[in-house]
Amino acid sequence: TIGFGSPSYSISKSQGHVQLQVKILDGKLGQPVSVLISTIDGSATAPNDYTSIFGLLLVFNDTVSNIDVIVPIVDNGFLEYNKTFSAKLSFVNVQPKNVFVSPSTTNITIIDNHLVTIGFNVTFYSISVRVGKVTVGYGVLEGKLGRLVQLLLTTNDVSAIAGEDYTPANITVTFNASH
Repeated sequence: TIGFGSPSYSISKSQGHVQLQVKILDGKLGQPVSVLISTIDGSATAPNDYTSIFGLLLVFNDTVSNIDVIVPIVDNGFLEYNKTFSAKLSFVNVQPKNVFVSPSTTNITIIDNHLVTIGFNVTFYSISVRVGKVTVGYGVLEGKLGRLVQLLLTTNDVSAIAGEDYTPANITVTFNASH
């Protein structure tokens, strides 16, 4: 039986590649056996998130029982959701007698490790009662968003009382992707 060394792999986006292990899991080959490996898009898509492989030939024999396949991962620098794709093994032509491929697929998760800091532009506001209102600035202070992010902005009483001293706020703030 020839198959993936693991049914799934997880890799940090910043690591740059995932190493898929394909090996003879049990038994002994009496002849060289060739299999093909190809990647399949999921929520991760080539070429945006990884470099695809299509029909890469792997040949196993008495001296080659383990082959590592490197799949490059694209780090675009944006905060995104974790994404997945898969890889599949298949025989070149006809399945050799008494040789099986199992597991024939493996799932790869690209873990996004980017941090984005969202906050207030100023951390303290002081306002005269005569002015009547204050504009509070906020935004992405560090990093790049690769997806939409929504936050709930609320006010809390400290020394001023909601309804008496100010109008309470409870609003959803939306930050769009920056790419």
